Amino acid sequence: MKRPLALFALAAVILAVPPAHGDQAGAREKLAQDGIAFAPEAFLQKVAEGDAAHVALFLEAGIDPSARTATGRTALWLAVERRQLEALKTLLAGGVAPNEKNAPSLDGGKSIVFEAVDTGDAAFVRALAEAGADVRKANDYEVPPLSEAARVGNLEMCEVLLKAGADPNAAPAGFPLIYGPVNENHLDVVRLLLKSGAKLGEHKPALVEAATTPEMRALLEAAE
Repeated sequence: MKRPLALFALAAVILAVPPAHGDQAGAREKLAQDGIAFAPEAFLQKVAEGDAAHVALFLEAGIDPSARTATGRTALWLAVERRQLEALKTLLAGGVAPNEKNAPSLDGGKSIVFEAVDTGDAAFVRALAEAGADVRKANDYEVPPLSEAARVGNLEMCEVLLKAGADPNAAPAGFPLIYGPVNENHLDVVRLLLKSGAKLGEHKPALVEAATTPEMRALLEAAE
C-alpha cells in the first residue's frame, strides 16, 4: 500500500512543478494559436492594453523589449503612460531593465521615473526603483522626480524615491526642492525631507516666510 501512495505523491509533485522558461519556439507557437503575430507592433499593443499574460509570452519568445512606437515609446514607457501596472511588473520581472535602451528619456528630457511620478501611484515608482531605475535623473529643466512628488504632497512616493537614493537637497534652477511642499503646505513631506537630510541654509528666511501655517513655520524655524 505504501508504494502506490508514494508514487502518487511523487506524481503530484512533478505535476506541480512549473514548466521551464526560455522555450522560445513554444512561446511563439502559443502566440500564433492566439492569433497574435510575433512582431514589435503586436507586442507594444499588448503592453498598452495591459495584457500581462501575452506580454510575458512575447518576452519568452524573444521579442526585443527596446522596440519603439512611432513616437519613441518603448514597452516600459507604454506600461507607465497607460497606467498598466501589471504589464510593467511583468516586463521588469522578465528582465527588461529600465535603462536608457529600454526606457530612454523623452520630451523635455523627462525620465520614466518622472512619468511614474505623474501617475500619482507610488506602486509605479516603487517597481521602477526596485528594478534599478535612476531616480535622481532630472529633466532638461533640472527638475528631478522627487521635486514633483514632494510638490504634490505624495508622501509614500517621496519615501520610495528617498530610499532609492533621491537627493533631498536637489535645487532645480537654484531653488531647493523643499520650496514646493512648503508652498503647498505639505507638512508631512517637509518633515520627511528634513529627516532625510534636507538643509535650508541661506534659503531659511524665505522658506519660513513662505510658511502658511504655524506648524510649518515652527518646523522650519527649528531646522538648519
